[in-house]
Amino acid sequence: MSNPGQTPSASTDRAGSAYWNAQETNKVLRSAFEPGPNTVRNFGRRTLDAFLTRHLEAFPSSSRLIELGCGGSTMLPYFHKKFGFEVAGLDYSEQGCELAGQICRQNACSAQIVCADLFSAPAEMRLAFDVVVSFGLAEHFADTAGCIRAFSSYLRNNGLMITTVPNMAGLVGKLQKFADRHVFDTHLVLGAPDLCAAHREAGLTVLECDYLSFMNFGVVNPGSAPVAKRLLLTASRGLTGVCWAVESMVGSLRANSLTSPYAYCVARKN
Repeated sequence: MSNPGQTPSASTDRAGSAYWNAQETNKVLRSAFEPGPNTVRNFGRRTLDAFLTRHLEAFPSSSRLIELGCGGSTMLPYFHKKFGFEVAGLDYSEQGCELAGQICRQNACSAQIVCADLFSAPAEMRLAFDVVVSFGLAEHFADTAGCIRAFSSYLRNNGLMITTVPNMAGLVGKLQKFADRHVFDTHLVLGAPDLCAAHREAGLTVLECDYLSFMNFGVVNPGSAPVAKRLLLTASRGLTGVCWAVESMVGSLRANSLTSPYAYCVARKN
């Protein structure tokens, strides 16, 4: 195990533990993720739930899943309760790991939370999982293919990897750069084609690679944005609400490289 707070051994890490320890997700106890009832307010959550269910419902409940970059995660109880998976998480932020463990305990979810460098984690975690997921992690490393290759070392043969990153190449990225340039600069600008290429270069078989959801400006991190900029971000979130109301009536609009909040890749280890 690495020393708590140690930066990953890949020198291409753009963020570092100090950045993550300062994030609200690693400081504030949040409720576990749930899709919730079919209302406009829950539209984004239900979209993510439908996406994950489509790819994971065929896995037996005895499957093992690990979330890489699990600091402050609200997702582990969801994977355990909905799919019956045995869950684990790994992060180099000691503060984030403690918070993720607390969220799991409050939701009766037994999870193995390990505070370690993902490039040099305990040997028993290698080739030990049927599913590897990450939400907004791969884009913080300049060597995307090398990062994905490290992710895949946790997968058993024929295991599934689900990688999502914020769509910094689209409007979300432009808003993030406007709100807080430092936060933007911790990200590598990746679109779906970039993710696809990185997974293939890492030796994985890409099953699906695209954008997720039509719009959600709520993913923009306000960081240290002044009041005037925060007002604009609030307005953009209001636009998201209007969009979700329309989608609730007419059906989901097509995800795309401009307005979608996330890019994703689903790949299998041969």
